[in-house]
Amino acid sequence: AEKKIEEAQKKEGPESDVKDHVLDISATDTTWLLVKIDNTESKDMLLKQGDSVRLSAKQGFSLKIGNAGGTKLIYDGKDIGALGEKGQVINLSLPSDKNANPDTPRTD
Repeated sequence: AEKKIEEAQKKEGPESDVKDHVLDISATDTTWLLVKIDNTESKDMLLKQGDSVRLSAKQGFSLKIGNAGGTKLIYDGKDIGALGEKGQVINLSLPSDKNANPDTPRTD
């Protein structure tokens, strides 16, 4: 499985028609998540401090995070940054051109 993920990450450029998106979720505190992959498969999970999970999708992810301050996301190798405060519930779609931080003004 790791080789397939590495191969998907190496396939960058126009020759790759289908590139998987990779989402690494790490818990710095206990947090509940609901992750929808490619608008089809849903995963409901409870991560405790130190737990991590790697997911892949063809199109993207839709997340509901029950403890934004206790969650770290790496999407396609890039750290998403601060998601919110401890205990804050957020909804997030990846990929997205909007910032995950709800305090940031939107320009759309």
